[in-house]
Amino acid sequence: MPEPIESRIQSNLDLLFEKGRLRQDVDREFVRTILMQCVEMGATQQKRINRHEDDKSIFLDHLMEHLPDRIYFKDSESRFLMGNKAFIEHFGEHDADAIVGKTDFDYFPYKFAIQKYADEQRIIQTGQPMAIKDEHDERVGRSVEWSSTIKLPLFSKDGAVIGTFGVSRDITEKKLAEERLINLAHQLQLKNQQIETDLEMARKVQMAFLPKSYPPFIWDLSSSESALRFFHRYYPSEALAGDFFQVIPISNSQAGVIICDVMGHGVRAALITAVLRGLVGELKLITPYPHVFLRKVNRSLNTVFKQLDMTLFVTAFYGVFDLLKGQFRYANAGHPQPILTQRSSQVSGILQAATTEPEPALGLIENFRYSSGSIPIAPGDNVLFYTDGILEVEREDGQQFGRKRLLELIRSQSSESADTVLTNLFDSIRDFSGGRGAQDDMCAVSVEVARIAADARSGAQKDE
Repeated sequence: MPEPIESRIQSNLDLLFEKGRLRQDVDREFVRTILMQCVEMGATQQKRINRHEDDKSIFLDHLMEHLPDRIYFKDSESRFLMGNKAFIEHFGEHDADAIVGKTDFDYFPYKFAIQKYADEQRIIQTGQPMAIKDEHDERVGRSVEWSSTIKLPLFSKDGAVIGTFGVSRDITEKKLAEERLINLAHQLQLKNQQIETDLEMARKVQMAFLPKSYPPFIWDLSSSESALRFFHRYYPSEALAGDFFQVIPISNSQAGVIICDVMGHGVRAALITAVLRGLVGELKLITPYPHVFLRKVNRSLNTVFKQLDMTLFVTAFYGVFDLLKGQFRYANAGHPQPILTQRSSQVSGILQAATTEPEPALGLIENFRYSSGSIPIAPGDNVLFYTDGILEVEREDGQQFGRKRLLELIRSQSSESADTVLTNLFDSIRDFSGGRGAQDDMCAVSVEVARIAADARSGAQKDE
């Protein structure tokens, strides 16, 4: 790194002087040579200083000419002293001198100009810069403009505040985009509120379809009590659910119970449950025959799903309690098998499937012929229908509630009433999950046989 000129001059002078006095042993020619070198080095230094000042002037000129941000300088009375090209053009002037001596009151409405003036006078009084501020400006004949501005005190060489200067950046497009986003967010909020209102109404309608009471099944005058007692619990995972069940009064001595689980949950699943409800009403004449009933529902759903051009399916279990025959007939379309509790023996177990292989859910295979099974029933027997949302409840470590845990709980409650069993079941589910919400809809229907016809035949029968 070259030695600074000041150091080199000082080194030369040290050759001539000692303790501030000219050395006696130095001849005049040497003195002259040394002093000439000092003069030349001083001249070189001055040229460099001048060149540096010229460079700074050039740099400032380039900055003022080409920077797209608007730069301005004002005196202590907030009068413009100068501005860069972008600033001058912003105000519609063609000459830099045109702004000199003017103020913001010459360009802006009073309410905007007075605020700018107040900001600048505060800076002059305190000597403190003003943080970046988004300014909203309106000028006659011009659209609304936004600027991001930083304002600073302008100091003289002796440190006195003699005015202000600032840099403004046009952020109009950014602000307009933000306003559009705010408007869109507001519109979206209104839409969401409307959707939430509609969903709440739909939820209430769906919940209103759940039975508040059940039809009595009395076929003679020997008792005024219904021969079947029904209990249910229904917990949707969202506002609308895809689980569906219905008790169908086929006759005074026959009751059909269907439980379904539509793929997924939410609005789409809820719409399919509405379709199912309509199909159950249309096919009421064939409800005594579970396998035929499921075949007809499957065919109708398959037609609907094809029109939607979507892959959808519905698992379903349908059973008929025939009190005159002392028989429970059933068919299954990919649904979890119910749990049968025989009170006489205090034994609970999974209901025997009609076939060795599971049969497909509704809506998948158009003309599938479902099988049917039957078992004898006796007073005190109970059949628990449920959806797989119960089995799939998870605790924190990811372990599911599962069929084994469900069966163990039912067996431990064999002496309890059906309604109590359901209450204890969902208390256990809540404890198991640690109070976390279910990921799927949960539905359970318990049917308790109070009595059957005196001459009811025992044993299972196979429907054709």
